[in-house]
Amino acid sequence: MSPINKQAWKNIAASINAHGYNLSADNCYVKWIGLKKKYKILKDANNKTGAAKQSWEYFDIINEMLMNKPEIAPLSIASSSRGFQLNQSDSNSNKEMGETSSSTNGEENENVEMHIESTTSAQNRTIRKRKSQTPTWVEDLIAQRQGHHERNYAQRERLLLLLEKYINK
Repeated sequence: MSPINKQAWKNIAASINAHGYNLSADNCYVKWIGLKKKYKILKDANNKTGAAKQSWEYFDIINEMLMNKPEIAPLSIASSSRGFQLNQSDSNSNKEMGETSSSTNGEENENVEMHIESTTSAQNRTIRKRKSQTPTWVEDLIAQRQGHHERNYAQRERLLLLLEKYINK
């Protein structure tokens, strides 16, 4: 905690103590860290699918204070699957108009992009589905196995014909 923050927490503790409590600046700081941690856990849990939404009486208050902080809502996200994306808090951003700010590494022709409205914010996100491209070695292996299967099938047919001739003699 920096000296400026220490002074801020001392002022907060003094304000709280004026209401009949007995807290130190460190107590207030630790309590704030705990509140932030609980907020982040609930926010992450509520953003996951398949689970019931969790609530907390202080969530909305803490959300108003932290929702624009970079540690909660990063300014940009870099992902190996989605590329680089800028988060924009402006509700009339270019993303809502169908433009994306994600950069791709030359795979524009290989990917199909869809724009999906997020249920938790007013931002669009781009999901790219890769087109299936089978490597040539896999195609060669499949062709080799198909040829092997056809040769085995032909050999079995010849064996059955020979057995049929032998039985009919």
